[in-house]
Amino acid sequence: MKTLTLDYSIWRCGNNGEYHLGLGTTAMENSQGFQCCLGQFSKQLNKNITRDIILGVEVPSEVCIRIPFLNKSKNIYINTKLASRGIRINDNPTSTPEEKILSLRKLFKRYGFKIRVINKPKKK
Repeated sequence: MKTLTLDYSIWRCGNNGEYHLGLGTTAMENSQGFQCCLGQFSKQLNKNITRDIILGVEVPSEVCIRIPFLNKSKNIYINTKLASRGIRINDNPTSTPEEKILSLRKLFKRYGFKIRVINKPKKK
């Protein structure tokens, strides 16, 4: 099983709901340097993905470079089911970050991935 890393310290999720993380708009990468889960994973799935490519981009289908498991080309790039489900989990304004992590782990496990979370603050 392959491992994807989710850096909690730069994770932008939850849009602007009660349980959001990060600053700025929710995007694959925003101008404040925060990334949604798919923005973080895209750099791991395709080493040619750089900040310039995903800056301000909302979803993998807007990236005109193949990102395995997240977008596919049918004359235009479209999101995969994995990406679409990941977006819904990441952007859900009513789920906590912990609930999102559990849901993302369950979803990505179906595709052969483990998710490792780093830089998560310790509970008080």
